[in-house]
Order: sequence, then C-alpha cells, then structure tokens
Amino acid sequence: MPLPDPETRTRLHERRLSIDGYQREDGLFDIEGHLVDTKTYDFDSQWRGKVEAGVPVHEMWLRLTIDTSLTIRAVAAELDYGPFQPCHEVAPNFSAWRACASAPAGWARCANGSAGPRAAPTSTKCWPRSPPPPTRR
Repeated sequence: MPLPDPETRTRLHERRLSIDGYQREDGLFDIEGHLVDTKTYDFDSQWRGKVEAGVPVHEMWLRLTIDTSLTIRAVAAELDYGPFQPCHEVAPNFSAWRACASAPAGWARCANGSAGPRAAPTSTKCWPRSPPPPTRR
C-alpha cells in the first residue's frame, strides 16, 4: 500500500541498497550487497575536497559466501567512495567474518566485534549501519 501524499519537500539524500542472492555450482551461496549514498547538493569534504551533487558519498560492495549451515566461507568487500580517508582502510577487516556461523547470535557477534579484536570492520563514519539522519544545507 503506498504512503499518503507528503507535504511539499526537497530531497537531500538518497541511499540505494541492493542485495542479491546466488546459488553457485559448487553448492555454496553468494549474498551480494551494494550501497550507494548521494546528496542532491555540492558540499565540501576535508578529505575529498568538493563533492558534487550526485557523486557518491559512499559506494560499498560486500559479498558473503555461505554454506547450507549459514557459515560464512568467504568474504569480499570493496569501497569505491567514502567520506573519510580511513574508510578505505576498513574493507580488508571484513575477512575476520570468515567462519562466523549463524548459530545463536553468531553473525551479530562478528558484526559487532565480540568475536575478536578485528572482527568488527564497521565504522560509524565509514560503513553506515542505519539510514542517515536528516541533513540540512
């Protein structure tokens, strides 16, 4: 069911997220995610300089290869765009998720870092976990 018509407004931010699942010939499964954040206005970034409207603030890719028990067998992560320089150093840390299982809270333990010191590759500044807060120009 569609939402009711909104009040007059101006779009500031768009987040596109796609997640696709694949069955591989070797019996494993790939779950691939792609996230892109863009702004509708130009803004200045201390690290990137001027970021023009429509150019990604974030562009991230993640592939989890899992088996039938939902254990992560392989991880690939890439960051094409990030708002801060350290963001580009985070993607390799996702390899710590390898062998995380879906057993009670298994994936959550990997994602929040309680499975080991480098198990949490996320940074609230680099790999968003939730929709962005409203922004104003």
